Amino acid sequence: MLEGELTFYIEGRVVKASAGESAFVPRGQAHCFKNCSTQMARVLVVFTPGDIEGFFDYGLPVNNARPSDDYLMQRIGELSSRFNLEVLGPSPL
Repeated sequence: MLEGELTFYIEGRVVKASAGESAFVPRGQAHCFKNCSTQMARVLVVFTPGDIEGFFDYGLPVNNARPSDDYLMQRIGELSSRFNLEVLGPSPL
C-alpha cells in the first residue's frame, strides 16, 4: 500500500493493509479488495505473469466522476472473459 488502507478478502481470510504494508494473493486463489475507509487509497500491484493491466480499466472515471457500483460490476463482467478471469459472485466485503 502506498497510501490509505484497503481490505482484502483472500481465500476466506480478511486482511487489512495500510500504507507501507502488503497483501499476497497466491496464483489462482479467490480474492477481492475494497476501500472500506473514508480516505483515498493508492496501491502498487504486481502480477506474474503480466498482461492483465487492461482489466483494471473497469474503474476508470465516467464523465469525470466515480462510476456507480452497478456500472463497475457491468464492466468487470465484460472485461473478465477477455482476461480469462472468473467472477465468483458478489464481494463478501
